[in-house]
Amino acid sequence: MGSAFILRMARHKGTDFMKHFFQYFILISSFGVMMSGCNYGIFNTEPFADAHYDDKGNVVLEDTSGNWEFYMFSVDSEIVREVAGKAPDAGMKSWNDYWLFRMQAISENRENREKYVSYISVRRRQEGLPELVNQAEQK
Repeated sequence: MGSAFILRMARHKGTDFMKHFFQYFILISSFGVMMSGCNYGIFNTEPFADAHYDDKGNVVLEDTSGNWEFYMFSVDSEIVREVAGKAPDAGMKSWNDYWLFRMQAISENRENREKYVSYISVRRRQEGLPELVNQAEQK
């Protein structure tokens, strides 16, 4: 029941058969690809980052080398964009607004939160970018 069968059916049923055959083939293939992803595919329940639960059941992001490396990469990537003169993401009007928002968004449930917040200012200074100014200070 190989390709010869499919060709006979295509001649017999016409192009509608081939159209539906390939639609089903793509659907089944896509499902297989999703299921064969890392670990358990779309049903992967592993956390994306190193974390644990505190006494109240809240997720606490751990200060591990993996989380730190990922964080530094994400900040450094945005700083490269800022230095290149590109507009900030997330619909922000300015890089100042973007970085203040990002600093504020760093979860309170993160170990060593201040280390992550200060990294942004330190890296921006190293690149010669202006200091961040809080909106309240601008007025």
